[in-house]
Amino acid sequence: MYHGSGSYGAARAILLALAMLGCIASTARPGDARELNPQSSADQGGAPTAAELVNRFRRAHDARSLDDLRRLVYWGHATEELRRSFERAASADFGKTIASAAIESIASGEVFQYSQGGTTFRPTLPPTGRLKIAFASSGPVRNETTEYLVGRSNGAYYLVVAEPAR
Repeated sequence: MYHGSGSYGAARAILLALAMLGCIASTARPGDARELNPQSSADQGGAPTAAELVNRFRRAHDARSLDDLRRLVYWGHATEELRRSFERAASADFGKTIASAAIESIASGEVFQYSQGGTTFRPTLPPTGRLKIAFASSGPVRNETTEYLVGRSNGAYYLVVAEPAR
């Protein structure tokens, strides 16, 4: 996930290759590497189209429903700490009003794998795009955005998080 605001946000865009992955794993420690079981098909929510993923995200955000947001994520082998980190970051945006939300293309050659504390992390699905959320200006805060990587599995679209590489 990537949060940006004004020129500071533009400078942080250089680190976009770590967008979702870096932010999610920033609180993970090697001792937290206990993995949960991968999603079974019954657990997976996602959305049948990219447009519906955007709509479901908006509804979950507007309703401040962490449960509904969780259903949009392809968890793969994400550790419990990575899951909690996603939830903290996503719920931190609940007080903000979404001005726009759209899925954008991934640049060819972008790398989404990184290492931290001796563990290599990668996306739970190969990213096919990124959901860019722009928030309405509030007081001195202008041009604030959050981005989530998006991937596809079994015909459904999901938000993507980090997992330890296998």
